[in-house]
Amino acid sequence: MATIRNLTVRNQVDGRATPIPEVDGELLISELLDAYKAEVGIPPSQEITIKKKSTNKQLSPKVSLEDAGVRDNDTLIVEMSYTAG
Repeated sequence: MATIRNLTVRNQVDGRATPIPEVDGELLISELLDAYKAEVGIPPSQEITIKKKSTNKQLSPKVSLEDAGVRDNDTLIVEMSYTAG
């Protein structure tokens, strides 16, 4: 079990950064997204995606942070998903 340190989650819409001093590398991306929504007040039903800033690749919610290649001092970008209506 690896600990990831100094992770930053940045909201693409407003630029707000949420620092995460330490997180378990085995945490699933989906669990991180759920915790982020609760932390910043995004409704649970709002679809969001997350990508690694350094690679600009979207991360699968089904894998762990460690398996997604997230490392110490990384920045993750959260984007809102919208559906045309």
